[in-house]
Amino acid sequence: YINCQEFLCEIIHVDQLSSVSWQIPQFPAMIFDFAFVRFKKGREVLKGVFLKDELANIQPGIFTGTSHCEIVVNGE
Repeated sequence: YINCQEFLCEIIHVDQLSSVSWQIPQFPAMIFDFAFVRFKKGREVLKGVFLKDELANIQPGIFTGTSHCEIVVNGE
């Protein structure tokens, strides 16, 4: 069972030069490279991540986002 929550958001900034790698705990063969995005969900401005391999498909605008898990990067 995957706890996937969909929500409407407005991507306001894509930091194409940012990069962070994340390894699935207990599964070292899977490493993902992400870039940071800033988005609005309701009135909140939040920081999120987007797969670097998919950056060509993302730009500022309204999207349906999904939340699969919470990833802590540098204490954030």
